[in-house]
Amino acid sequence: MNLIKYKEQLLSFLDVPKVKRIRKSEEFYFEKAIDKYNEYINLEINKSILNILINKTKSKPFSYKKLLKEYNIDSIEHKVLLIIGELISYIDQNAAMKNELNQYEDKRTMALTFVRQNVWVQNLLSHKLDNSLENLPEMIRNAFKYIQNPLRELTTFKEAHRQAISRTFFDGQYESIIDSMRDIGIRCKNSMNDGFLYSEIFYQKGIREIWDSTITTERTSGQKIWSYTPGKNGYKWDEFRIQGIMAIGWDEMGDLRKYKTKIDIIDQLNKLYEPDNRPTNDGLALWQFCHEIQVGDRIFAKAGSKTLLGVGEVISDYEYDDRDEYKHIRKVKWIKAGKWILENEFATKTLTNITDFDDFCYELYEIINEDGSVPDETIRESYTKQDFLSDVFISEEKYETIKSLLMRKKNLILQGPPGVGKTYAAKRLAYSLIGEKDESRIKILQFHQSYAYEDFIMGYKPNGTGFELKKGPFYQFCKLASENPDNDYYFIIDEINRGNMSKIFGELMMLIESDKRGEEIILTYSNESFYVPENIYIIGTMNTADRSLAIIDYALRRRFCFVELEPAFETEAFKNCLLSQGASEELINKIKMRMGSLNLEIKKDTNLGKDFKIGHSYFCDYIDTDKWYEEIIKYEIEPLIKEYWFDEEEKTKNYVKELLR
Repeated sequence: MNLIKYKEQLLSFLDVPKVKRIRKSEEFYFEKAIDKYNEYINLEINKSILNILINKTKSKPFSYKKLLKEYNIDSIEHKVLLIIGELISYIDQNAAMKNELNQYEDKRTMALTFVRQNVWVQNLLSHKLDNSLENLPEMIRNAFKYIQNPLRELTTFKEAHRQAISRTFFDGQYESIIDSMRDIGIRCKNSMNDGFLYSEIFYQKGIREIWDSTITTERTSGQKIWSYTPGKNGYKWDEFRIQGIMAIGWDEMGDLRKYKTKIDIIDQLNKLYEPDNRPTNDGLALWQFCHEIQVGDRIFAKAGSKTLLGVGEVISDYEYDDRDEYKHIRKVKWIKAGKWILENEFATKTLTNITDFDDFCYELYEIINEDGSVPDETIRESYTKQDFLSDVFISEEKYETIKSLLMRKKNLILQGPPGVGKTYAAKRLAYSLIGEKDESRIKILQFHQSYAYEDFIMGYKPNGTGFELKKGPFYQFCKLASENPDNDYYFIIDEINRGNMSKIFGELMMLIESDKRGEEIILTYSNESFYVPENIYIIGTMNTADRSLAIIDYALRRRFCFVELEPAFETEAFKNCLLSQGASEELINKIKMRMGSLNLEIKKDTNLGKDFKIGHSYFCDYIDTDKWYEEIIKYEIEPLIKEYWFDEEEKTKNYVKELLR
């Protein structure tokens, strides 16, 4: 038996603080879990109720907390869901509401299972119907086996890990682990804690490498592993993923290859960006991005410190690309994308070498499921027509009209006065038509007076040594849509009337028409054949109160349908939105009456009219403070009406006074 071979290594971990605490504990470490399991087993509940609850766990996105809140605290549904949640909170390190439900001061759990909460709840509800361990997924089944017999089981719930540990140390005999470890002198004061203790030891760095071949493989391959944030809080993720790149900022630095040392980079950063601070971390990130990342390295993209966005493999050396922003790039083959919330945290830096953090890397690989060992899928939040109607405050009839117009014409403009939520509505219209919040099928940009064909479609841009042909966002989005004809894609243009449509679209102006989709033309710059695919829908937004713009030209009018969005102060949806955030009915009525009166005056003014009314979105994010309403009036509404009546100061003062009374 190989156990003797590794005895000294195993014994060396007995002084690790957590291992020592487990060994010395006189109480069973998971007594509360046993009590909760017995409560769960003994609870009697009607089968029809169980089936209803099981169906609810299949909805996406699933929220255990929301499901629990659906039921009265005295109901049997609430009771069974609460017991199940409490039981999971003692088993799984990633359990939902663990901090609220786990009654141990240190929030101890048995293992990190990588089982999603809906799977846990669904299977524990199903188990009440058939009481069969064999029908449970292996991680849940093995967790139950441990709870039922902690004297003979480990808290290692993944079957492949059990087998690897057994094979490496115990001649493949899982049943002999407990006795064999006791025989070499590793045991707890309370023998019921032995199985938990042994699992803790087997996962220690230095022991895990012995039995876990995946970690050994990563070390010997020379592949480094990096965490990386694509733009602030990950906001560039969808763009970079579609383009097949990773990119970082500090564009004024120019080509990073001209700096001979890391200190040179830090010195230049100091001059350009942070004269009062020494930007050591930023300098390290730039140096590593240029010199230390290698082709074949793994990149884990993240947002913030706890959200994993995807994984990819570096496929190019460093390039300096003279694009509008984020000019330092490497090409990456993005392998998998999604959104996973981690128990452990990433470093908050833009770029970090995490190769030596074995346990954390292993958690990432488990979650991302590269080898298929853990069932997973890209999880996106569903978004229905009802979600749209709840968020956007228009009638169902108008929604159906907008949908019908867009499907027929393929090009639609949402127009209206400031604050009616045109861009917000455009994006949620796209979500509702897709059926989920899939950012990869939506692109948003804003037109302005200097925006041109070369920015939008393609054009020559300087690259440091000359000029090179760069593809614009509409070109790239059309290519993406043409490669995925079964999916619809939505291109949203904010402030569409601020740009010169003929100048921006060029020869593509004709191709965006619904009956010209799929027809090919030769592009001016590249001399290549190109078409606008049928599965792209263009949604524009237009501020009708923008006096800086002339009336839009006929070319734009002929190719788009126009839908007016109105202020929604009078709607039930607006009222419910504020009520759900804790606003009082008295405050809501005040907003409704006073803004309604102001909009009536604006409409009656012959120099303004209905296109200048003020929208509801200024008031949609309620904060429970005394100054919330006053600050919106003083710092958002007042500047707007001062612009409306720029030559009638007394009138403006009177309106503001009326709003604040």
